Amino acid sequence: MPQPTHPGRGDIADCFENLLTTKETPMPDQTPAQIAYQAYGDTTGGLNHLGKPMPAWDDLPDTIRTAWAAAATAAAQHGILVSDPEYPATLAGGHALILQYGDCEFITSCQCGHDIATHRPDQLDLNAIATAWEHHVIPS
Repeated sequence: MPQPTHPGRGDIADCFENLLTTKETPMPDQTPAQIAYQAYGDTTGGLNHLGKPMPAWDDLPDTIRTAWAAAATAAAQHGILVSDPEYPATLAGGHALILQYGDCEFITSCQCGHDIATHRPDQLDLNAIATAWEHHVIPS
C-alpha cells in the first residue's frame, strides 16, 4: 500500500482512512515498555535492582512485562517521556493518533492521553477526527 511520506494538512484524513482499510498496520520494532526496559538496562549496565543480569524482554514473566507496559503508559500520559519536537505527530514525538474499537464505538485519543472523539461506526467522521487531532498537535 502506498503511504505518503509527509502528509500535508489536507492529507491527514486520507492517511487515516488508508490505515483503517489496510490489513497490515506498520508497527514500531519495540513497544514503549520494551524501550523503557532497554533504557533501564542501559543505565544500570544490564543489571536489575538486585544487581543480577537482566533477562531478555521475551524471557520476562507476563506480570513483569505488564508492569513495564503500565509504567511506560503512565509516563507517556503524564508527559514524562522525552518527545521529538520536530515531529510531534509521531510515536517518537509523543502525539501519535490512537484509534481503538470497544463497546461498539471507535474511540480516538492522542498518545499523550488527550481524548479526541468517540463515534459509532455508522457515524465515523474521519475529517472531524483528523481536524481535532491536528488542532491538538499543532495548535494555532
